[in-house]
Amino acid sequence: MAQQARLSVTVRDEWGIEAATTAYISVDDAATMANLQTAWFHFQQDIDAVSDGQVVRGSIALVMAPDSVKTAPNAGSRVEQTGLFNFIGTASPRRWAAAVPAIAAAVLSGDRIDLANGDVATFVALLTGGVSGTYAYTNDHNQPITALADAFTSFRRKRKQLQRSSFEVA
Repeated sequence: MAQQARLSVTVRDEWGIEAATTAYISVDDAATMANLQTAWFHFQQDIDAVSDGQVVRGSIALVMAPDSVKTAPNAGSRVEQTGLFNFIGTASPRRWAAAVPAIAAAVLSGDRIDLANGDVATFVALLTGGVSGTYAYTNDHNQPITALADAFTSFRRKRKQLQRSSFEVA
């Protein structure tokens, strides 16, 4: 069964303004990371050939279908209510936050995230431990995450999406 992957390239012009372009590819299950890197390399080479801008960065993302998760949102869930989990990375004094949109009411104790909750502990263990020998979670500077520093709830506005989804014509 083939998976879909998204290749992205960001191009900078002479004024320093950046724009991204994206392409999608079908990837065989037997494909390796090296195969994906080769596909991205060819994509960025061909973009560079037809663009006067400079390719400054890019990414590869597998487009995954969810498996064994909720089939509908729980009543009362709001993506604006976000749980932020701040982690410490190896050799970094800065914190990196993992955001969880629509944080579950079941993991809150009043207005705080209950760090003793089993689901929270499992989530934190995943990000700080990864899967031994297979992968490790990192911050945005590719430094392995070592420990949870703190966690809190915040509200991140999604007003444009809310307005579009609740628009009624008279």
